[in-house]
Amino acid sequence: IVGAATGQPLTVFTGGLSGSVPLNGGPSGTGYTDNQMPNRVASEPCQASGGLPEQVINPKAYTLNGFQLGKIGTARRGDCDGPAYFQTDLAFYKNIPLRGTTIFAQGTDVDRTGWSRTDEAGTFRIEGLEKGTYRLELRQWETGVSHDETVDLPASREIVVRVATARIAGIARDALDRKPLSGVSVALARATGGEGTSRDFEMERAATTDLAGRFEIGNVPDGSWRVTASRQGYAAASADAEVVNGHDAEALILDLDPTEGLMLEVRLASGRQPDQVQVAVLDPTGAPLTSGTFASGEGGSVRLSTVPAGMWDLIVGAGGSAAVGLRATAPGPPVPVMLPPACRMEVIVPELASSSVAAWATVSTPDGRPFRALGWGTDPVSRWRLSAGRVELDSLPPGSWRVRVEASDGRSWAGETTAAPAAQATLRLEGR
Repeated sequence: IVGAATGQPLTVFTGGLSGSVPLNGGPSGTGYTDNQMPNRVASEPCQASGGLPEQVINPKAYTLNGFQLGKIGTARRGDCDGPAYFQTDLAFYKNIPLRGTTIFAQGTDVDRTGWSRTDEAGTFRIEGLEKGTYRLELRQWETGVSHDETVDLPASREIVVRVATARIAGIARDALDRKPLSGVSVALARATGGEGTSRDFEMERAATTDLAGRFEIGNVPDGSWRVTASRQGYAAASADAEVVNGHDAEALILDLDPTEGLMLEVRLASGRQPDQVQVAVLDPTGAPLTSGTFASGEGGSVRLSTVPAGMWDLIVGAGGSAAVGLRATAPGPPVPVMLPPACRMEVIVPELASSSVAAWATVSTPDGRPFRALGWGTDPVSRWRLSAGRVELDSLPPGSWRVRVEASDGRSWAGETTAAPAAQATLRLEGR
């Protein structure tokens, strides 16, 4: 390893870390502390005060990256003397031969091309080229590793191509409720092509988010990248990521705006948000388009991602609250829903008390709007069957209600009552 400023080899102390061994198979670490600093190689073995002997790293086995932190002296160098040197924040990368990698060489100022494939030692040879500048493109199809660089070829020469690879990782979320989205397709592409950059052999890099909305794309070389996420029902979202010196680009967040679906913000009359919310979305015939029980998120948010674009009637309820009906447009801004306390009402038809005739009750507001509740399995319910001339409704909102009972033999009864949270309302319907 050569110092960038002087061209002289660098030495690294390996003390201060467990398992410090000669760097012949794996680095034991940078290991420098207050009195253990990187330094130029001395003419004889050198050791920091109280530390382990310094060791020279084999440049064929490791790549050293770093940046200058500041110039320091040699007062704490123990037995070693020498000129001033630079402390460096070091990062080590073990050089692993890329076997089975296809190498393309295309002249940028000369009409010559060639290709080769690396052997077990990672070496390759391309013949038949002329003097000039060439664009090298490395592709390892099995792993997705790719690398491009420009090489000057004034004559036949041996070059070393170092491919720093990293990963780009992050999470995809619903832009409205910030909940993770699974099944999102994430694709990676160069942010800018750059002059002379070929795309004939560009590797496809993609991933799919897991149940936690997370994705990871590996074997990404240095450069600027555009990450694009897409999923049915959402507009595509993109973000830029930068890979520098083989460092991973993590914690990328992709928020996708819904192009369909509904967002509800549900609150109880007390102001609290319910833990769970029952919702049914009705089609124009009144049949359920989708229904279910949903855990509420922050602020009582409930996301119904499968609702197509359009205007829909909804029934919303929660444990201990009344069922309410509303109309909402998808997609659109969050729809506020306030759930009033549930009221109970018993309907009694004495003439049916000892009859085997089937009868059903329907409930509506004074202006004729029907009341619908949620039954078992969150199926919408708009009429209730009487048993022995009685039926009880337990999810009415407070207010005035009209009740009509129709029997299978053609008879009918109707009446009005008021429901309140404090007491159960009883409505007796007598024959006329």
